[in-house]
Amino acid sequence: DKYCYIAATPYNLVFPQRYKVYWKIVELVNAIDDIEHPVVREGLKLVGYHDSLKLYYHGDLPSQSGLGSSSSFTVGFLKAVSLLMHEKLTKEELAKRAIHLERAILKEHGGDQDQIAVSYGGFNQIDFYKDSFSVNPIKPPKALEKRLMLFYIGRSEERFSSNYAKGWIENIPRRTLELLSIRNLVEQAISCLDKDLDEFGCILDEAWFLKRSLSHVISNEKVDNVYDLAKKHGALGGKLLGAGGEGFM
Repeated sequence: DKYCYIAATPYNLVFPQRYKVYWKIVELVNAIDDIEHPVVREGLKLVGYHDSLKLYYHGDLPSQSGLGSSSSFTVGFLKAVSLLMHEKLTKEELAKRAIHLERAILKEHGGDQDQIAVSYGGFNQIDFYKDSFSVNPIKPPKALEKRLMLFYIGRSEERFSSNYAKGWIENIPRRTLELLSIRNLVEQAISCLDKDLDEFGCILDEAWFLKRSLSHVISNEKVDNVYDLAKKHGALGGKLLGAGGEGFM
């Protein structure tokens, strides 16, 4: 129930600047190349938008906290601009455009899951192939949400998820067994959703320790202490969301 809100309208030409972008700062510029926000600047060039633009951003949650807020911004921005251009994108087209912008153009480190999750919405199993993906909706039992808790453990201003991701992406060739083990847990977790939520929690616990082993940058003493405290007070499993270090558990 938390959202990233983006409002986009053509900018009234009676104002001296052609582009007004509200985010953590307010930008007033006359050329797209002068826009500081990288997603807005490169996204406008990607879709070929040349008209004036006024863009407002508001987020219910802090950025760089592991909940996919950056990809939420990218997808919301691309959706808003496509509507201004009278272009109707499918969920798949929107996800692929966001992936291309973040990975190919902006060269940010990370996977493709956030852009797909945001574009499609809901609770899904996402299967990745070499050059494509598929999204299969899953209807989880209502009891699952009642047994999940989300905690914000804070972040530092210098944290940038792309840098954390880079740290463990470099380890991937040496972590094949761990990655295959994580992949094999997916079907087990789905199969027990309607049968045994205790088992689902235990699988989550196993997956966290496998993820944690991918790189030393994923966890730290603070994260480990919070996880251990939760386990001592009855949690069956959990994980740190996002690329690692800080944010939400």
